Amino acid sequence: NPPEFWEPIEELYTTEELDVLQSVRILEEHPAYGDSVLVLFYPGETAADDRLYFQDRGALHRLHLDLYEYTRALCDWKGLFYWQLLFADFRPAADHEFGPESLSGRALLNCSSTSRLPDQLQRCLKILSDLFPDTDYAPYAERIAALRGNPDFLRV
Repeated sequence: NPPEFWEPIEELYTTEELDVLQSVRILEEHPAYGDSVLVLFYPGETAADDRLYFQDRGALHRLHLDLYEYTRALCDWKGLFYWQLLFADFRPAADHEFGPESLSGRALLNCSSTSRLPDQLQRCLKILSDLFPDTDYAPYAERIAALRGNPDFLRV
């Protein structure tokens, strides 16, 4: 038997999320291999039905990008991670440590404080725009500003 602190997977995810997790392909992995931070590709019946997800240690966030848009943004961000949340239905957590309720798969678990995410992304964006002045980073800056100014983030 698994340890008592493990919850049955059916209690962690919705039926739709379980279907996604059983059918996805890993598109991209976080450089710290094994930390369960992934971008997942869910192939639909047609290209219009394809979906992308950002998974962070159990939390599954649907991305509102098609594969072409994702690839362009990936190139703009030069392989950095967490920019994906700018295109997801995501709410930054309050500035506190996560408790056991975070194990339910509904919270971003990578940082003890996701309220710092906009500042971290803004710093990355500043460095990237200095290093690659020909790339238009304005759309990302707008999304970071929306993330910073709206505690419910933005629905894409």
